[in-house]
Amino acid sequence: MGFWQSRNDRLRTEARKARGKRARPPGCILDSQTVRSAEHGVHVLCEKPMAVTEAECRQMIQACRRREVKLMIAYRLHFEEANLKAVEIVNSGKLGQPRLFESLFSM
Repeated sequence: MGFWQSRNDRLRTEARKARGKRARPPGCILDSQTVRSAEHGVHVLCEKPMAVTEAECRQMIQACRRREVKLMIAYRLHFEEANLKAVEIVNSGKLGQPRLFESLFSM
């Protein structure tokens, strides 16, 4: 049994046990795992990017609509501690009235 086959079996089993839980497929195979999750009635939370192509995005959306499960797209940096602190400082007025915001993300 291959890795993804066993993973799909596990997903199917978990979906049967607990409807309403959310699955977060890994980024490298978002479209196929999202479709499989939806087929098993599992709500899906994906990180950006949603998929590589527009066609894959539409396939994911249609699969979730067919099974009436939620498809949510998140951006993890909204909740990083440094970003939350930056928002707090700006909102506090310590920097004055913000006029322009520019950011750079790199690793």
